[in-house]
Amino acid sequence: MRPSPTKKSSNAFDGILSYSLEHRAGSEVIARHLGRVAVVPDGPILAGGLTEPLARVIREGIRLGFVHTSDPEMAAYLLNLAAASAIANAIAFEDEAMLTRVVRQAKELYVKALAP
Repeated sequence: MRPSPTKKSSNAFDGILSYSLEHRAGSEVIARHLGRVAVVPDGPILAGGLTEPLARVIREGIRLGFVHTSDPEMAAYLLNLAAASAIANAIAFEDEAMLTRVVRQAKELYVKALAP
């Protein structure tokens, strides 16, 4: 019997967590220098700007049965962190095509997937 996709995802994340904890110094360098947005959890983008309204949308999606998550606030934080990091990377590396794609897909995710 093959493991379910959910089980595979859980195992993958458990592996990432284990590796990151075993290599804590490397994780700290990455968080501080490659993902600056991650070290400012109370900054305007992650703390309030987009996270709180997105969490409200996710909670409404849960109520309507469109979204399934046990922690809407953390789901909103993770979505915003991913989008903010991707935007920052595209800007930092002056990749206009990537920036355009990131913005387009973030809008599509937020608007179409979370609020159908």
